[in-house]
Amino acid sequence: MKKRNAMGSQKAQLLCFLTEVFILLYERKKEVWEKLNEEAKSVLSKKINFLSQLLKKREQKISEQEMKSFELEVKRILRLCDLLIYTSSPEYRMASSYSGAKDTREMAESIIHSVAIYNEILDDKM
Repeated sequence: MKKRNAMGSQKAQLLCFLTEVFILLYERKKEVWEKLNEEAKSVLSKKINFLSQLLKKREQKISEQEMKSFELEVKRILRLCDLLIYTSSPEYRMASSYSGAKDTREMAESIIHSVAIYNEILDDKM
């Protein structure tokens, strides 16, 4: 009789976490895709692919802190989606010559594209 290869609880937790993250990213990308210009689509795809590659490397185990960090990076991508929709809109292109619109975009971009660890304080600024 063959011995069954049982999945450990940590592996099951990791699988659930990865599935939730991938579904969330897929659904958000699907939701915003048609609203984006080509440049925005490229930016979003690169960010999602980068995070996906990092997640795939965690196929054996993940700590609670790493899960929290990945959740915050997902939030960063969701904010990026909002920014890309905004900057892809005809309204933004018309308003982009005004310094207020430009300043807001630049502030949001500096937070989203920063290499600093994304956190709740930065998310609140968005």
